[in-house]
Amino acid sequence: MWIDRVRRERQMESVFRTSVQLFQPEVVILMGDLFDEGKWAKKPEWDSTIERFHRIFAMPEGVPMIPIIGNHDIGFHEMARPFLVQRFEEAFGPAVNMRVVKNITFVSVNSMAFVDNCQMCTTARNRLTNITSQLNAMPKRKKPMQKKGSKGIDLSSERPILLSHFPLYRASEGMCVQQDSPSITAEHMVRD
Repeated sequence: MWIDRVRRERQMESVFRTSVQLFQPEVVILMGDLFDEGKWAKKPEWDSTIERFHRIFAMPEGVPMIPIIGNHDIGFHEMARPFLVQRFEEAFGPAVNMRVVKNITFVSVNSMAFVDNCQMCTTARNRLTNITSQLNAMPKRKKPMQKKGSKGIDLSSERPILLSHFPLYRASEGMCVQQDSPSITAEHMVRD
């Protein structure tokens, strides 16, 4: 089993490094599920997984990575425990966060944390309220500015890009029938 893991990790590292060299990104965004079984890993296994993650996905100097928390990292809402969120945040920073990269504002959210009034949900809402206040306090521009010598327009905007592991809208929950799909109740159904 470990031989298969080593082979997969070498392939991921090779593909990632080749992609970074070829495309030279200014930012890398990982949209969640950074780990297959992060929600079940004990501390020694988690620590080892974090070390391997940073080796496999080593970033060039000055290129930021924005990792988004996913359900495979901490579990769905009903399985997520404060210590799972805490250790993810210790490794990657706040699960609900605002980052500005190249004058573009990114707001990441914890998709599992907008269900009820538990500690995780309350913390996420409070952080998002704080980010909203910061965004509202930012000076507004009337139109995008063009950089000197550039052929295109500057993509900076006061409108943030929202990063979420789960889609914000899905026409139907019918496709979500895998073993680890969340349970759907009438109160969670999206209505048109």
